[in-house]
Amino acid sequence: TDGEIVGFPPHPGALSPTSGKFSVNGGPCGQQTIDITFPTDLNKGPFPIVAYGHGTGGTIAWDMVNDIVSLGMVVVAPTGWCDDQWKDMLHAIYASKANQTLHPALSHIDYSRIGVVGHSAGGYAACTAAA
Repeated sequence: TDGEIVGFPPHPGALSPTSGKFSVNGGPCGQQTIDITFPTDLNKGPFPIVAYGHGTGGTIAWDMVNDIVSLGMVVVAPTGWCDDQWKDMLHAIYASKANQTLHPALSHIDYSRIGVVGHSAGGYAACTAAA
């Protein structure tokens, strides 16, 4: 109806997202926390991996991340950034592949299919990472 807020549309994909956290070492930040969002039914994988870069405020656009996951992808999102955010994003992918015991979802990823995405400053970082 006119002027009534009805909320966000449903996720575009059929998979339900869930999330968690793990830590990685050795990147630009030393130790860094990674938010991971992945399809609840990991047996439907392997899934592509996408690194997400947040904006300057550090907030994750959860609706966007959950939409991506609903389409059958795993999203890793470094918290904060210490150097160039794009380096943190790529390190989150490389560290996930190198140590898949950091989180149960990491062993359900097809590491030959990689993407980057971001919001605001993270969008710029995603373009830089892709270059």
